[in-house]
Amino acid sequence: MNESGREPLGPFALYFLRPTWISGDPGPTHMTEVAWEGMGLRDVPIKALRDGCIIFEFDKATEYAGGEVPAYTLPENRRIPSNVTKAEADRTKLVVKQL
Repeated sequence: MNESGREPLGPFALYFLRPTWISGDPGPTHMTEVAWEGMGLRDVPIKALRDGCIIFEFDKATEYAGGEVPAYTLPENRRIPSNVTKAEADRTKLVVKQL
């Protein structure tokens, strides 16, 4: 939780389906080694692993707090609870905030 009192939007990772190798020589012992780290827009830390996995750590950027959607069981009326739809809408606003 941060100064806003809201839970942060969790990390997001991309993994390329095409063979991708970031920096250095390929090798099985270094597949998940961090090859590059940097800061993205809005102070979102980014890590690139040698095997091509890129991780955006939204949970470490205070501007992206509030993205957690609670778990729920679908009631008999099959309607998603209003607190969940509101949380989903808030998360969508965070995701498209700076697009």
